[in-house]
Amino acid sequence: MMQNNLNNANNDNEEDVSMYYPDGDAEHIARDDHDEAFLNETIKKKKKIRRRNGRLKKSQIAMIVSIFVIYALVLVVAAWMIFYKPAQPTVEELPFDITPMEPSQNVVSDPNKPPLTSGDDPVKSPSDGTVTEPVTGETEQPASSADEYVIKEGVYNILVVGHDDAALLADVTMIVNVNTKDNAITVMQIPRDTFISLNVPTNRANAAFNTFYNQCYSGSYDATVPYAIEELEKMYEKSLCINIHHTAVLSLAGFQNIVNIMGGVGVYLPEGMYYEDPEQNLYINIGSGYQWLNGYQAECFVRFRSGYTQGDLGRVSAQKIFLTALFEQAKSTVKSASVSKLTEIATEISKYLTTNLSVSDLMFYAKAFLNIDMEDISLLTIPGNMERSNQYYVVNRAATLKVINQYFNIYEREISDSIFDRNGTFNLYYDAWISEVYYAGSDYVYDNHIYTGDSINEDLFIPRN
Repeated sequence: MMQNNLNNANNDNEEDVSMYYPDGDAEHIARDDHDEAFLNETIKKKKKIRRRNGRLKKSQIAMIVSIFVIYALVLVVAAWMIFYKPAQPTVEELPFDITPMEPSQNVVSDPNKPPLTSGDDPVKSPSDGTVTEPVTGETEQPASSADEYVIKEGVYNILVVGHDDAALLADVTMIVNVNTKDNAITVMQIPRDTFISLNVPTNRANAAFNTFYNQCYSGSYDATVPYAIEELEKMYEKSLCINIHHTAVLSLAGFQNIVNIMGGVGVYLPEGMYYEDPEQNLYINIGSGYQWLNGYQAECFVRFRSGYTQGDLGRVSAQKIFLTALFEQAKSTVKSASVSKLTEIATEISKYLTTNLSVSDLMFYAKAFLNIDMEDISLLTIPGNMERSNQYYVVNRAATLKVINQYFNIYEREISDSIFDRNGTFNLYYDAWISEVYYAGSDYVYDNHIYTGDSINEDLFIPRN
């Protein structure tokens, strides 16, 4: 009983707080109850405010999402730049015929054009004699199917054509090989006077582009040039047994502007260049010594040929010197240029360049170019020589096949003689003067030297009259 009374007393004391207020101060009791309720309400409000402040506004959420998307895009673009490679052809897209041809028969004789015999120089010392069996080099067993042509990794070919603005003749034709595996670039020039047997006026390579252009003339340069360069691409692919990944066509006006945007190009001239041709509005006046060429002077330099002993071949050699200087200037410009300057260059190029290169392709090749030293840039002329009348530059079959396999063949398997130039694009079988150079041994070439970008000025000599 006593224990129960004690428990009841304790319970009453927990509920009755009047013991803390002397004299039964009801006023203080009521005020403290009010303060406690107010404090609880204040705490609740603060918690509510914290929760509200912890929530993001819609604008803040949108900003965070935008930043995330931009960051993701940057990562994707960076990865794309690192891993992107231009598309390689499939086995089904082999651009040339691999069906082996029968061994070449004797060249048709012309009594007024004596054939080449052992010891002859095809240009300087013609000799009498009967027509001999053409020299075609070693014969390799051709592939039985396209599956045997496995593509090398990181090897690409680009056809570059520069034409005049009046007649649309290709004064500059080059096949550029970019080997990203070996970090090397090889440029093979095709002289404008190179003989081709197609139905082309003058039978010169520079007229082929104009012929294809006229075949598809639509009144619009932009609509017709893609057809012309595509047909030219097919011609070189089928005859040289190579694959051309990209093409680029540049007018002389565009060439001038691009050189000017880069600030000019510096070259050394042992002798001055002086020439006038009012019909072409061409006035060349460049002194000897080291010269810094602007766009127009650069055009004059690459087009000049009147004073060279070998005519157009002298101009081809001069173009090698200019290309080396242009490579150096371009590399320097890209490395030091601001974003606005690079944008200006890209904008100017797009005005005058007709190409199937995408932006990603351009970025890929630009990155590859920056990784290549001048000593790893090689320049050569497609192997051949002038025929006896000195009208045409004739491709030498044996020497050219060697060059193709060494530098421009993108396949693991070598191109065999039995499939090379199967349609005789660079030969005229019934013309002994053409055929003698075409079928001569690989030593009968005008210039079999491979020039490197870092030594071309020391190695290359251009004879003048």
